[in-house]
Amino acid sequence: MGGTTGLADLRHLAAGRTALVRAEAVHALAKRGDLAPAEARLADRSLIVRTVARNVLRSAGADVPARYRELVDTATPTVGAIAGLGEVGDQRDAAHLRQWLDHPQSRMRSAAIAALRRIGVVDPAELLPMLRDSSPAVVAQARTSLLRIAAQLDGDHLQKLVRPENPLFTRFAAYRLLATANVWQRILLDLRLYADSDDRLRRTAQADLASWLNHGASTTYSMPTPAQAQEIDQLIADLRPVLGERLTLLLRFHVGI
Repeated sequence: MGGTTGLADLRHLAAGRTALVRAEAVHALAKRGDLAPAEARLADRSLIVRTVARNVLRSAGADVPARYRELVDTATPTVGAIAGLGEVGDQRDAAHLRQWLDHPQSRMRSAAIAALRRIGVVDPAELLPMLRDSSPAVVAQARTSLLRIAAQLDGDHLQKLVRPENPLFTRFAAYRLLATANVWQRILLDLRLYADSDDRLRRTAQADLASWLNHGASTTYSMPTPAQAQEIDQLIADLRPVLGERLTLLLRFHVGI
């Protein structure tokens, strides 16, 4: 935006609908000494606008993390404020973000989970219950965070979430977490879901099992536990009409049964 654009026009553009235009207007106004739009856009819904606003205010000597804490600790923070603190804060800011994990609006819960993840805070005691959230977006954020520590999670709890009585998005999240944690747990899950009634889970399990056979089986050097081998053996036998002879023999070879 050139120097010919008037201040009034720039202020109008700084509140416009297009994120890139808002960002450019905030930057142009700051160059003319007007920092108010940067302050107003610090919690913008767009990352690019928040970034420009932060850079402007930092250049002016502002304590940006402190300002975000103030915005987050209000009675009605915005998603942009929560996201912003996650972008510039650290683990000491966890309490400021945790208070919004049970917000009635799903977008606020999602933002709080994502912000905590950005500052390196992933607490299974907080996030495992959120896999049962009514919002698919919240469950997806919880899953993304928990993937970092999938091997540490309670497998029995996740197995319950994969059951058919749960919503698909909950089942899928639990499947991803279990499959990431351990290769033989992954194979067991794929076989359990190979003929599942849900089309998405069924296709995912079938594709994942095929991928392992084609790319991972030959470099899987661990062996299943006796209990895992017994269940895999039974599942292969039950699925033989669906798997066909080739896949049945290939699976038995790689599992060592």
